[in-house]
Amino acid sequence: MKKFFLIITIAFFTVSSVYVAIEASATGAEMRALEERQQTLESAKSELEATLVKGVSGSAIDAKGVSLGFTKPTELIYLNGNAGKDQALINSFSR
Repeated sequence: MKKFFLIITIAFFTVSSVYVAIEASATGAEMRALEERQQTLESAKSELEATLVKGVSGSAIDAKGVSLGFTKPTELIYLNGNAGKDQALINSFSR
């Protein structure tokens, strides 16, 4: 009878150790996959941050404005409805 319990106990511990080893292996594989996914996401984040910085730089905004037809004014003429003053102002810029 003692031999039977000893064999059952050894079999139980053997099965338990195999189960724990399989679970540890599966968990390790899952961890590796998650770490690879994290690395991929961090790379994508870095690329997006670089694109964002490049897109909001002053020169990029100026170039986009020019492509949309916005330019810096070379002469400003303010018209307020007073024809004489307006003409004098225009003439002052023409010189």
